[in-house]
Parts: sequence; C-alpha cells; structure tokens
Amino acid sequence: MASLFTETITEMTSIFTPPTDCTRSWTYEDETYNSVPGGLLLQNQDSLSLDETCFPTSFGGYGRAPSSIQVYSPGACPGGYATPGFFQNEGITTAICCPSSFSYGSTYSSVNYFGTTSVLFMGCISKFDGTTTVSGRGNSSMIQVIGTDLTMWAQPITVEYKQEDLSLFGITSTASGSAATASGGTISNTATLPGPSPTTNSSSPANTSPAPDPGQEQTDSTGLSTGAKAGIGIAVGLLAVGVLAFGLFVILRRRKQRSNKRVPPEDLALRDSKYHPVTQDQDSWERRELDTVETEVRPEVQPPQYAAKARNQPGQISELE
Repeated sequence: MASLFTETITEMTSIFTPPTDCTRSWTYEDETYNSVPGGLLLQNQDSLSLDETCFPTSFGGYGRAPSSIQVYSPGACPGGYATPGFFQNEGITTAICCPSSFSYGSTYSSVNYFGTTSVLFMGCISKFDGTTTVSGRGNSSMIQVIGTDLTMWAQPITVEYKQEDLSLFGITSTASGSAATASGGTISNTATLPGPSPTTNSSSPANTSPAPDPGQEQTDSTGLSTGAKAGIGIAVGLLAVGVLAFGLFVILRRRKQRSNKRVPPEDLALRDSKYHPVTQDQDSWERRELDTVETEVRPEVQPPQYAAKARNQPGQISELE
C-alpha cells in the first residue's frame, strides 16, 4: 500500500503569471525510466530541475507521483493556465489548473516499475510533434529530441476559494454556471495517463501542441483562467477511502491475532500435565512443582516396627518422583 498523501495549504495573495521562458523548462526522460513508449517530455523531472520562478510561491511539485498534494487556499489559476476540472462543496470551490491546451489525468496503480507498491500518478497531458533541444535525464548536456506524438507531462496546480476570497484577486463575480452549482463537479478535459500499454481512452483527446506557452493565452476578465472558477483533484477523496479501508483491515486482523494467543487456564490444564490436580495413595508420596511453589503430600508415618523392617530391605524403598 502506498503511503498516506498529505495536503499542504499555501496562501496566494495575487494571480501568478510565469515568465515566457518557462516553456523551455522540460526534461526528456527515456522510456527506460517510465515504461512509456517513446519516453516523456517531463516538466520538473526531479526536485533539482524544478524552476521556482515558473510556479507560484512555495510550489514543490515534481515528477509523476507526488508525495503530497498542495492546495493554494485561497488561490487562483496562474496566467496562461486553464481548468480541465472543478468541484464545489458547501461554498468552497476547488480547481485543477493545467497549462492551456493540456488535459488532466490521474490514476492509482502499480505500473511503471513500482512493483507491487501502488502510487498516485497525476499530471497535465499534451502531445508534441517536432524537434526541440532539452536536457535529458542521465545526460550532463542538452540533447535534441525529435518527437512524433510524444507525450508531454506538466505539473498540475490545485487552488480553492470561497466567494468572499475573490476580492483578493480583483474579481467581482464568478464565471456563469460555476457559482450556481451548490455541490458536485466534473473533469471536462480528461486524459488517460500513458503507461506500458499504448492504448488510450481519453474522453477528450489531448490537443497537439509544440510546447506550452503561458504567455499566449491569458485569463479572462474575472482573473481566473477560462473555466477556472471551480474544480477539484478528486483523486484525493478516492485515496482517503482506500487508506481508511486498509487501516480498518489491519486493526481487525491484529485484534484477531491477539485474541487467538490468549489461552484460558482451564484449557492449559488439559494440555499441560503440570496443571493436573495432584492425586496420592496411602503407599506413596509425590512432589510436584508449579510456578516455583513446592507442594508435598506425605503418607502417614509408619509404626517403628515397620520402619525397621524397611531399613533391612533396601530394595523395597519407593522411588521419589
């Protein structure tokens, strides 16, 4: 079982717009590392390749299987980002933000060389056709990548807000339709994450794009990206249910094991001879030990004439047990 994913809450004070050169912050990862045919163009391949200037303050997402899910609260999608999905519950809107033209996908599985350990994969997905020069995982220099339908994997950013938080970002109203939903949500632009199998079941195929350019598509007049007034990473809820079920299973199993180890004293008396009651006859005596306490039962003292006769016949002496 995968370890529990924690949620880090970070506050935004303004809408973040990444610089234009962030479109080049990608690393080519060969399929040896990810089991994806053709490999990946991966944004923030590891913590060392994370360019902090390209993301909101304190953002720490990298790789494909995060150890935690960050939620900016209150927050708004960065400039050049769109919202492929949203969710609203009890006045709180949560949105998943991806670079424009990217779709979103998540899966909880053990694929990609993780053996029997399942992890949560999540990312913003698009396709690349063309030639580009990027850093390569395992290479100390830049490499040229020629892609045909090459998968691009970007880092999603999750935000949430209440109606009263919108004024922090200069927003006076939400997008039509979003605020009217009291609860529920949808992922309108989904993608099946790439894996060892080349088959894809995207409900909305990812758009083909040479590279994400946050400067080309700006947010609407409300300050949030198009459709970015609501959304959610629903994988968090599914993960919590799985962790709870596994925890209950472990607790019940341990209790059953402990109860099986307890053996009532009356059962021990049937299994161990030292718990049997001591019985004596008149012609012998017996000594038994029970938990370091000695118990002796002696016969009645014989008259002197019988004692003398016994001393003259040493072969008749009883054996002590």
